[in-house]
Amino acid sequence: MKWLPIIALLLFLTGCGPGKVEPVEWKESPTFESGGKIMRGDEGHLAILDTPFEVGKHRDYVWHFWGATPELAGKLTLTAVHQDSGNRITLIEREFMVPVKPLNGADNHAITLLSLPTEGLWRLTAYINGQFFGSIVVRAQ
Repeated sequence: MKWLPIIALLLFLTGCGPGKVEPVEWKESPTFESGGKIMRGDEGHLAILDTPFEVGKHRDYVWHFWGATPELAGKLTLTAVHQDSGNRITLIEREFMVPVKPLNGADNHAITLLSLPTEGLWRLTAYINGQFFGSIVVRAQ
């Protein structure tokens, strides 16, 4: 029993849980060009087509992933966290990217129908097979 607090502290400090710790910088992700398209995100790793997020409006968003084939196949989970409220929502959970489908210079892609419920900055985080893949910060208006 006396070891329980120590074990709990170690689990907390090592970040035991699904994926890696998410980044905390709150500014819109930069835009860049790939395959003739304007993207927003982390160039050469994770991006979406730079399409505006209109609050409450469902729209298709094309996610682009760069990397080795094994890390790009499996279950995709997308979450969103609102900067001001801390509200966390799951946007999508599904199997995808088998086979790998290159698009716009990326090694793989997924098309998703998404909507954000309130205005402001949102951090969209992608997990593949429960492992943190990357985050993009967008503004919903």
